[in-house]
Amino acid sequence: MADGWEGDTFGDASDGVSEYWNKAAATFHQTIFLPAGNYKLTAIALTRAASSNDKVTYSEDFEGWIYAGENQVNIATVGCDVVNSRAQAASWFAAGNGKNELLFTVTETLGEDITIGLKADGTHPDYWTVWQSFKIEKLAPPVVILNAPTFNATEGTQAEPKMYPADFKLKINYSADNLEANGYKAEDLKVKVALMVSGDLPENIMSMQSETAHRVLPTQPFYIDLGETDFPVELKQGYVYQNIVVVSATLVKPATEETEEEEIATYAGAPVQLHWIGIAPAVKFTVAANIESGTAEEPGTSKGFTTVEAGSEFKLLVSAENLEANGLNPEELTIEIGTLMEAMYDAPSWPMGAEHSQRIMKQNVVVPFAEEIVLEDVVFDKNFPFIQSINLMGLTLKKGDTPIAAIDEALVVRFIEVYENGVPVGIKGIATAGEKASIYDLSGRKVEKMQRGGIYIVNGKKVSVK
Repeated sequence: MADGWEGDTFGDASDGVSEYWNKAAATFHQTIFLPAGNYKLTAIALTRAASSNDKVTYSEDFEGWIYAGENQVNIATVGCDVVNSRAQAASWFAAGNGKNELLFTVTETLGEDITIGLKADGTHPDYWTVWQSFKIEKLAPPVVILNAPTFNATEGTQAEPKMYPADFKLKINYSADNLEANGYKAEDLKVKVALMVSGDLPENIMSMQSETAHRVLPTQPFYIDLGETDFPVELKQGYVYQNIVVVSATLVKPATEETEEEEIATYAGAPVQLHWIGIAPAVKFTVAANIESGTAEEPGTSKGFTTVEAGSEFKLLVSAENLEANGLNPEELTIEIGTLMEAMYDAPSWPMGAEHSQRIMKQNVVVPFAEEIVLEDVVFDKNFPFIQSINLMGLTLKKGDTPIAAIDEALVVRFIEVYENGVPVGIKGIATAGEKASIYDLSGRKVEKMQRGGIYIVNGKKVSVK
């Protein structure tokens, strides 16, 4: 047997060919070290059927194969009317017949051992396998191809720009073919792109005569990763862009301290363009109270306090702009209050020694979104005539568990005094619940409500309101 070859004997090779007949057999070379790359194994061989009819019968069930590692291909089968002896086989091979080819790839960077050979399974009686030679060629690697980029967006028209939510990030996706065959890894490479981004129009200015209509944003080359990555030019909220054009793109291996930048492939197609896309303005979320804060002008008195009627409602006045532009349905939204706190005081002497209690302290209060929300957890109670503050912190507009917009500063309403029937409930014993007080000024005129700094006759008693 020839050097390095193992397996079954070659048989009589007097005619320059070797054979198996009527049996399962294999001949192989086990220790061929090949570096990474693409290869072609060519074997001059044939499998002969027992008769010409057998060749037709078994045309889809070949008797023999050539193989390299895990790859194999069937050997061409002929009938006995074509070749019926070693001498005929040698002549048939010499005429350029019997060429069987198998393509395979070695992917290991440092190379690997590959077993090549020929085998027959002996399934059909009187089948005959004949071969003459094996040849391995390393093929030139296919050219690296940088494909056209794709975007995660579709374009619109000038009349109807394609609008995306304020949190939308335009992404660009580059791929390249045949990297591995040329010894490259995608993670080691960059795409150097030159871009033109023009338009930059505020959403409400769509005229092509606008001063900004033809403004072109910076176009210096950007280095981006292969695969999907953020578009290197940030698109502003509330703006529409007429043209986004990838002018050129080159796949490179970036420079290192030891090597210069290596250009691997250039995208050869027409510039890739995206027309008329826009980013919606951000959701503008505001919350106010239906009661304004008073002031503690003179600590120890109630002067400057805001007044509310006992039993009245505390409401949140909500505004959320640009919901529709961001594809949001108000009915699907909620408002979360991270902390709700109401500090209550029972005398106007705050902060000098007043007895007090912190009546409400709740976390993660969630209410449906509405323009006007009654906050039932806050009740103006005649048992607490003076309120230092109502604090709502961590106000967040949400869709499900996803935050849409948030208010960083706390909503605080300060210094509130509770009245009942026009009389401060902090003045004890003047009016009972449900009874409207009779109030007169010192001139004897009946008034509906007392003013601070005045002196009044209430149900026959003299009252000074500080």
